[in-house]
Amino acid sequence: LLIIFVDELATGQRREGSFYAFFSLGQKVALAVCIAISNFILESVGYISPEKAGCVDPIQNATVILMLNLMIGIFPAVIMAITLIAL
Repeated sequence: LLIIFVDELATGQRREGSFYAFFSLGQKVALAVCIAISNFILESVGYISPEKAGCVDPIQNATVILMLNLMIGIFPAVIMAITLIAL
């Protein structure tokens, strides 16, 4: 928000729409990359999709369970810690 006011003081124009567009684009690209990476990781450790197994809840091996736990808990915590350091 502060950058919008600094930009207005420097240029005399309000361009918050452009800032929001770039911010939104960055979020969408980051989300797409994260989903792709998580899919590649799960495929590499042997995730069995319900469509492949032919049942609603297939039994996953221990490596898949470990990777799911890491992707849900540890990886986001590490990324947040790095972000806080950068802030």
